[in-house]
Amino acid sequence: MFVKHVHFVHRPVAFSGSLLPEGAPDAQQYDGTFDTHLPDYTLTPLRLRPKIMRIVEGGSSEDITPQLANVRWAREIPATDPSGEKQLSVIQPSADYSFDGVTLLVRRNLPVQTAESYIFQAEWVRPDSRTVHPVSARHTVFCRAVTAPKIRFETQYPRISYWDPLRQPIFNLDLQREGTRLYRGAKPIDQSRYAIRIVSHAQDKGDGSAPDFHATLHSNAPPPATVFRYTIFALYNPYNDSPNKRDGSTALDVTATTPSCQVEVHRRIAPYQFGFTGVPETIPPGTPFLRPQVRAWDSVQPFSEEACQRVFLPVWYAVQPRSAPRVIGHGFHPVIPTEFIDPDTGCALGLDLRQLSGRTLLRDNQGRILACRDGEGNTIAIVTQL
Repeated sequence: MFVKHVHFVHRPVAFSGSLLPEGAPDAQQYDGTFDTHLPDYTLTPLRLRPKIMRIVEGGSSEDITPQLANVRWAREIPATDPSGEKQLSVIQPSADYSFDGVTLLVRRNLPVQTAESYIFQAEWVRPDSRTVHPVSARHTVFCRAVTAPKIRFETQYPRISYWDPLRQPIFNLDLQREGTRLYRGAKPIDQSRYAIRIVSHAQDKGDGSAPDFHATLHSNAPPPATVFRYTIFALYNPYNDSPNKRDGSTALDVTATTPSCQVEVHRRIAPYQFGFTGVPETIPPGTPFLRPQVRAWDSVQPFSEEACQRVFLPVWYAVQPRSAPRVIGHGFHPVIPTEFIDPDTGCALGLDLRQLSGRTLLRDNQGRILACRDGEGNTIAIVTQL
């Protein structure tokens, strides 16, 4: 009898799998200046098509992707803590992800400077033995920053405003928070992440800060300047969730790199003309006083006396032949004695309107405000012309 031993040889099934990117590249670039992703997966989704191959005898391979069952997709979430472990998140159909058969469509942009791995899992049933074999594939997608996002500060308030105190008694500088924003590239930063500080520069020197977003310039108030400058600082710390301390004070200080913008108010009086009335060319003998009245006007309308008093100081002169002009009075309603008029030759009465630079409280050499009390016990501060 011829005998030959026959037995079954079970060789393990080998697989190779990959995820093929289609539709858009599998690497994104983020431009922080314009806040854009290239490519933008929200416009052109990234398609990840799985391709699973079974290695057969002789080294050849067979595509078994159409035979797969129980298909699942997952996303590997990077650990927020360096010592933490990565986690898997099961992908379900949503606005960020969709499926085309077994192909995954990614419709969301990746966070900047991150890498995410997409994992494909499925099962293949061997036809001859009906055994179930798990298969999987993985692909990593990157997003790199090509430019650092610039922090910029903008305000909707005009950078230069003009104020004519002769026509506008009070100028309101209203810097509302809604019109003042901080941006990272083209994207606005949440207003709760930064604080605003407005610094006033009197005579081009920073000498104080305004507690709110409102500043009022009065025509008769200091500082004595023709240009009022305000610098608006945005106190921002990208690593801090809140810019304020618990007591409400600002937790950050102004430095050379603090985002800021500057607005200016230019004090500018338009062209005008002036003269006086109330003085006849021929004065009757025995007239003890002259009572002239100041008049000022422009090409549109005359100015009220109240407006002129805020801006001008009238100075009256007597001009005699072959002599220098002599100051004989001040004010809008002066009482000028006629004794300066020569009985034989007369004289010329002159007027000059000097622009006031502002008024301030009178102080002593120690900086204390000088004041007095009236008959009713009220305290009255002494104001002096600058």
